[in-house]
Amino acid sequence: MTANYASISPTEAVGMYLDSKKGEHTEATLKSSRHRLNTFLQFWDQEGIEDLTTISCRELYRY
Repeated sequence: MTANYASISPTEAVGMYLDSKKGEHTEATLKSSRHRLNTFLQFWDQEGIEDLTTISCRELYRY
């Protein structure tokens, strides 16, 4: 059985993640996370991935 997930771009996923942390972390921590997550976004951009629901475990491991 295959699950059907709503399409989500890497940029949207990072934004959702950071938004979920706003009440839990200082702005400095969020800024640091945002900086580190830029590497994540660059990787998927270079791989041509526009929808995270299409990636495999192997592709995620390569990151």
